[in-house]
Amino acid sequence: QSLGETESGEVAVLVRNRSHLRLIIKHLEQAGIAYSGVDIQPLGDVAAVQDLVTLSKALCRKTDRISWLALLRSPLLGLSLDELLSVTQDDIWLALTSQQFSQQTTIERLGRFLPVMEQALWQFQRIPLHVLTRWTWQALGGEQLLGEASSEDIDRVLEIISGLEVGGDLTSPQALDEAIVQLYAQPK
Repeated sequence: QSLGETESGEVAVLVRNRSHLRLIIKHLEQAGIAYSGVDIQPLGDVAAVQDLVTLSKALCRKTDRISWLALLRSPLLGLSLDELLSVTQDDIWLALTSQQFSQQTTIERLGRFLPVMEQALWQFQRIPLHVLTRWTWQALGGEQLLGEASSEDIDRVLEIISGLEVGGDLTSPQALDEAIVQLYAQPK
């Protein structure tokens, strides 16, 4: 590792491998020190991006149990583990729409989530998937849950989805995962 200070008091950090940056970035963030860099944080590691990709896959495949369970657990709905267990029957969507939940907050969240998802599932393959994913993401409050992601990061993922879709469907969910692995979050 090499450190160098510029005339303006900025410090440059060079590392052999991106994985070496994890601890440095963690300490910088904890200390409230701003930093910028190129190709530092894999976009696939960003929670909001993971949730967006999961949403897109769930829209494409009602039978993709992993994507649906991840979506239901994500902040877009936020079911507890016990609540997830109650909907892991053969058809998650059917269980979700017919299950009687006891928590008032869960009932309220489902009251917002289910109509949005019903509309989105009805629109599947009627409009481009990247448009449907963006609309659903926004309707579920995804923009308020960006966390460390930027709106540019979300736009980049939607561009990838656009490039991989045919007839409003993903040609391959695995191809989406492979494309996301190659992207990095925008510099801070």
